[in-house]
Amino acid sequence: MSRLEGLLQLMTDRCTVTVREPAPDPETGLMGYAEKVLASELPCRISYSSAPASGEGSAAAVGQTVKLFLQPEAEIPPGSRIAVTRGEKTVLYARSGEPARYPGHQEVNLEIWRRWA
Repeated sequence: MSRLEGLLQLMTDRCTVTVREPAPDPETGLMGYAEKVLASELPCRISYSSAPASGEGSAAAVGQTVKLFLQPEAEIPPGSRIAVTRGEKTVLYARSGEPARYPGHQEVNLEIWRRWA
């Protein structure tokens, strides 16, 4: 088994990428925004790591880094909402940086979804 095949076997999670685009309101005709799904059921793998957060205070805080691994051809534009499903649980994230692209995969740093900008 090649390294790429091994990586693809680890991608047991699924994600859906949604963006918000300008669109007319069907009732009023005024411009607003509509959600558009760019991709769904993309194979992926989410990874969590913890590190001490910097800052003042006597108690050491711990920050969590969330990274999404997926196939290199997947496009996740800035401002996208990414719904990642592992088993029965789905968590919403936002892309927080440019992807690191490699021949067999890409890595995207994520943060918890708050709202559309």
